[in-house]
Amino acid sequence: MLRSAPARILIVDDDADIRANLCDILEMFGYEPSSVGTSGEALRFPSLSSVSVILLDRRLPDLRAEEALPLLRELVPETDVVIVTGHADLDSTISALRLGASDYLLKPINPEALRISIERCLEGRRLRNEKQRTEAVFRQLVESAGSVITITRPDHSIVYLNPFAESLLRSLDGLDRSQRGIAARIDPADRERALAAFGRVLNGDELHDFEFSVASRSGERRWLLCNARRLDDFEGGPAVLLVGHDITARRDAEQDLKLLNAAIANLEEGVLLTRIEDSWLESQVVYVNAALCRMMRCEPNEIIDNGPRLFIDLLANSSLLAQIDATLIAGSSFTGECLARRKDGTGFPIELHLSPVTDATGRRTHVVSTIRDITERRAGEERLLRSERLAAIGKAMTGLAHESRNALQRAQASLDLLAIDLEGNDQATKLIKRIQVAQGDLHRLYEDVREYARPLRIEPRRHRIDELLREAWDELILQRAGRETSLTEVIETDDLLCHVEAFAIKQVFHNLLDNSLAACAQESHITVTWGEVDWHGGSALWVSIRDNGPGVSMEQRARMFEEFFTTKTRGTGLGLAISRRIIEGHDGCISVGDPGHPGLEMIIILPRRPDLAATALAVEK
Repeated sequence: MLRSAPARILIVDDDADIRANLCDILEMFGYEPSSVGTSGEALRFPSLSSVSVILLDRRLPDLRAEEALPLLRELVPETDVVIVTGHADLDSTISALRLGASDYLLKPINPEALRISIERCLEGRRLRNEKQRTEAVFRQLVESAGSVITITRPDHSIVYLNPFAESLLRSLDGLDRSQRGIAARIDPADRERALAAFGRVLNGDELHDFEFSVASRSGERRWLLCNARRLDDFEGGPAVLLVGHDITARRDAEQDLKLLNAAIANLEEGVLLTRIEDSWLESQVVYVNAALCRMMRCEPNEIIDNGPRLFIDLLANSSLLAQIDATLIAGSSFTGECLARRKDGTGFPIELHLSPVTDATGRRTHVVSTIRDITERRAGEERLLRSERLAAIGKAMTGLAHESRNALQRAQASLDLLAIDLEGNDQATKLIKRIQVAQGDLHRLYEDVREYARPLRIEPRRHRIDELLREAWDELILQRAGRETSLTEVIETDDLLCHVEAFAIKQVFHNLLDNSLAACAQESHITVTWGEVDWHGGSALWVSIRDNGPGVSMEQRARMFEEFFTTKTRGTGLGLAISRRIIEGHDGCISVGDPGHPGLEMIIILPRRPDLAATALAVEK
């Protein structure tokens, strides 16, 4: 540790013996003494500025202490002067102290009193220097602070502004240190609250984390977060010290974040924010928007607690999930389609888009996922595919019907003639009848395909749907002959009227009832339930047709509405495909019911007014 140099002491006395004695004493105490005999020599001392304490005799030949003191104070204002006198003259001592003397000693000088006086002067000098350094550091901190620092009188006039505060006020239409300095800049919406807080601080309360805004005449606003306290005595009077941070950027960012959250919350697509994990399926959910909750029919906390595994079908998407994880680990975005499952167990297709989110250092921290229900898009794609298929079938049928009609007629005429010629030959007659039946089946196939391919024309009128069902049941009398059959209706609605194309809807019922009769064994019992549902914002009739047959497999359920797919030994496989076209032509839907019950259930939803349902559906799309 470096030792400080000894303090320099200058002795000013016209008595050489006194000077010599004092030098010995001061050296013994560890000081560095110097001596001169007159005030003039003291004023001309070469290293006067390095002297810490001057011992000044009151009565010198050239100048008295009262005359020399002002001159010394002017040359070395920081140096302490101790008056040495042989007379305990109170008036002269007071006069010397008033002129700036730090202390006085009586002759003969007591060494211990001399040491104490000098140490007192040196300690005072050290404290003054320390105070100056502290004040300099504090002022530097205040002047360079990136915060608003002000001292304000009770009348709101400004006593002190640091440079940052000055810059802020200048940006708000100029600087005004008058009574209206800051108070005039407070936003009118915050002024009453801010002035009330100012009053509480003047009464002695401390203010913490108080937010208010200041505004320019042009409307620019700056937000401040402030602490304030009362200063009881600042330059002769009470004042308020205020330290504030400009939080405008933070408030703007918070406002932008609110707008972003509102936009995300109102998106039609689901949005999911998760933390980066080894597996996206197991990642922790940070945020979920309302659209995703509506899509999955569950509460936000259910998704947050369970993560993506709550709604992603694991069995149907195992390979896709591995691809998602590999893509995210590589830092890339993923887009794909998969099967989702709602809380009630119903499955539907979704489109996933996943993108990694990075922080300021470039480290991947989260994954943002957008999820879109593509049920309607898939249905549109299927309708387009069916339309293209129908166009191809229709084109082929035009040529086929033209070429085959005459051939079938000639074959039928030849078979009729052959039957006359072979009348009485039972074996030959049986073969001819079998050929005629096969020819009839071929003709029916042509007719079914032609019917399926022709454009669907729907001209709805108001009808009782249950009457159309019973008419279709009556037309199946041949299929029911010789069997125990029953048709039971369960009515759960008061209104069975609906705007439909009667012939087309009766054809649908005919196809469904015919399929049920064909699927059942000797006893065939069919239950029809009529109900009411909401369909795209409007009223719709709900129809369930359930038989007591063996039902169908999962594979058959998936293919039931495909063209030419059938589980019957006879038929073209177009009945359900045609039925779906008719129902969708009424802006309704037909589907296979819950497999958890015996037999097969077919469900039809028919809007009361197809034109209104179509409009609502178009708006939703």
